[in-house]
Amino acid sequence: MEEKENVCIRVPKIYDWINRHVHLSIIGFSLCENPPAGDDQYNVAIGDLCELFHHREGIDCFLSDSYGEPISLEELSDMITIRRHSTVAVTLPNGETVHLEKVSVTVTGFITLEIEDDCGCVLSSNPIPFTTTQRLLLCAPHGTRIIPVISSFQCDPVVICDHAIQQIQIDLDFCLDVTSEATVRIELEANECAPRKDTKPVPLCKEYIPQCSCLLLHENTN
Repeated sequence: MEEKENVCIRVPKIYDWINRHVHLSIIGFSLCENPPAGDDQYNVAIGDLCELFHHREGIDCFLSDSYGEPISLEELSDMITIRRHSTVAVTLPNGETVHLEKVSVTVTGFITLEIEDDCGCVLSSNPIPFTTTQRLLLCAPHGTRIIPVISSFQCDPVVICDHAIQQIQIDLDFCLDVTSEATVRIELEANECAPRKDTKPVPLCKEYIPQCSCLLLHENTN
């Protein structure tokens, strides 16, 4: 067995990590069926919303950009803005006092609604903006960077119909992970890696069951 030695490596260190469930409700309005760009005459009045909805199977929503094109959670995370504020003293339950930094995390994006009927006709909304600012207390010493990530996201549109209100309420729920990180050098006991032996590929042709050669020979001579 190869003898281990002390090695020095550079790795990212997480100083603090907060995982927060964020809930947000927004109101979506003008629905339009296959709307031409920049043409408002296709907008459906909010008063016709309930009548329109009764002829559709359901309503869906998805994360989008300002043009209504779908985006990923990684793209949404890249649009998050961070503001770092002053440091405050916080007393922990065990009586220890620690200094934490006040951090504001602003998540801004767009939601697009879609309704589809039995014939495959799709109604799409104009992109609906949303924004929320979450305030956190993080252990973030000098030299650390704040990294926010949206790890999961779901939206649930609900049509509200009564004599006083006709609207679509969109409930947004997402998981916000925020870490404070810095690159550090650490020493540990280890040995160097070596490549493993290459694995032979699985044969594409299967092996056949042995055949009766005397019968094959008889058929070939006829």
